[in-house]
Amino acid sequence: MKISKIIDLSLLSINLLAAVNFLVFWLTIATFPDFFFFNPLGNQNMVRRYELVISTVGWISISTLAPILLLLYSSSYNKIGRLLPFCALLWPVSLIASQITRYVQSGSFYFGYLRSFPIFIFTDILLPIILMTVWLAIRHQRRSLARGVTSRVTASGKILEAQLI
Repeated sequence: MKISKIIDLSLLSINLLAAVNFLVFWLTIATFPDFFFFNPLGNQNMVRRYELVISTVGWISISTLAPILLLLYSSSYNKIGRLLPFCALLWPVSLIASQITRYVQSGSFYFGYLRSFPIFIFTDILLPIILMTVWLAIRHQRRSLARGVTSRVTASGKILEAQLI
């Protein structure tokens, strides 16, 4: 398979993942608006207040910023892909922190929502894993291409020869 076709397929896959990420997460938000839209500063507990602010930034990041980053990456803004881990991991990390705080304060976790509403298995667990897998593939592809391309440049900055090894 030619390199251009491989790149086209990978960019198509990235665009498709961005669309599915955005659509599924925002449909989940529309289904459970009370879970996502609340005043995080209304909590009396300072630790929980901080966690809820981070959680709010996290779900906005994974639901909206991550798909935008993927679309920008597929539109040749290659360096933007470096922000993907932050956008992908802020939400699950905030959920883990909330689980730990809940356990410390009450002696129990609240994983029952995953059983009651299985869509959260996708948004809270699978989607971050998928996004990190894509980020690792992007990083690997970028490094492979960087190692495989050699060129000779003149003093004026014009490329005399470019060769894919």
